[in-house]
Order: sequence, then structure tokens, then C-alpha cells
Amino acid sequence: MCAWPTEIGSYSNTFFNLNLSIPESWYVMDDEARIALMQRSKKVMAGNNKNLNATFNAADLQNLNLMTAYEKPPGAPVSSNPSLIIIAESIKHAPGITKGSDYHFHTKKMMESSQMDVLFLKDIYQETISGKTFEVMDIEINMGSVKNIQKQYAAIINQYALLLVITYQDDNGLKQLEQILQTIEIK
Repeated sequence: MCAWPTEIGSYSNTFFNLNLSIPESWYVMDDEARIALMQRSKKVMAGNNKNLNATFNAADLQNLNLMTAYEKPPGAPVSSNPSLIIIAESIKHAPGITKGSDYHFHTKKMMESSQMDVLFLKDIYQETISGKTFEVMDIEINMGSVKNIQKQYAAIINQYALLLVITYQDDNGLKQLEQILQTIEIK
């Protein structure tokens, strides 16, 4: 699956025929940092749950973190750090997943069984991005004194669930992420 930043400020993926613009001031993670982030996230979610750990280990073969961008580098001393993650998960093994809401059904079950403090904010709804229908799940993730709001956009393309995951802490972060989403082109 071909994916790469084509130049500073943009991302392209030929497999999904997807292009988008990222503000040049944003921090885009390299491959090593993206893999490390996914590993840490799995540990936080699974905790000591052996079944969930096994599920995550099996999913490693199906999931690809294609791009991760933050307004500021992770760890920066800021109270808000909006992010965009693009993930693709093969669904060849799950022919019952035919639309984004099917994918979200399983994600919700997994999150409910995780160690995370999550709240699903409303029913799954649809949004169109560049002519493609995505189904969206809004989640509040409480991490101590930090409350993250996450919108997971899912569409089924080429036997993959294509996920656009935006995470923000305030309205300003949401506005920045919405501006990035408006630059997406899917051919």
C-alpha cells in the first residue's frame, strides 16, 4: 500500500487515491514513531486483559497506521494538541463488515471492554468527504484531568476500513482539524 508525504504540507496515498493538505507547522510522525504510538495505545487500552491483548496482537497483521500528524510534537507543553491519524484495516477476514457503521460496531465493543474511560456521545451518523460517505462515531476519552474528544470516520474502500481519526480538546482544535478534512480529495 503506497503512502507517503509527497512534500512538506501534504499527504498522498495511491491505494486509496487520497490526498490531503497538512499545515506546514504541524508535526508529522515518521514510521518508527507511528509504530511506537500504536504499541503504547494498545497497552493503554488492553491493560491486563489477556483476551484484548490477543485481539490486538492478531490485529497487528491487519492494521496499517498510514499517517499521524499533531499540531505540536507529542509531549510539547501545551494544554491542547489536536491530531489526525489515518489508519487502514484489512476486512478480508470479516465479510460481514460492508459499511463504516459495521466497523464501528466492533470498535465500540472493543473500547467498552478496554481499560479506557470512554463515553459514546451520540449515535453513528454520516458525513460526506470528497464525495465519499463516511460513517462517524463520536467518543469522549477521559484520561485523568485530560478529556479528549475523538471523531472516527470510517468508510469501506478496496476491502479495507479506511479510518480518519481526529482527536481534539477544544473548539479551536476541532476547527483546525475540520479545515484539514476539507482539503481531502478521494478520487
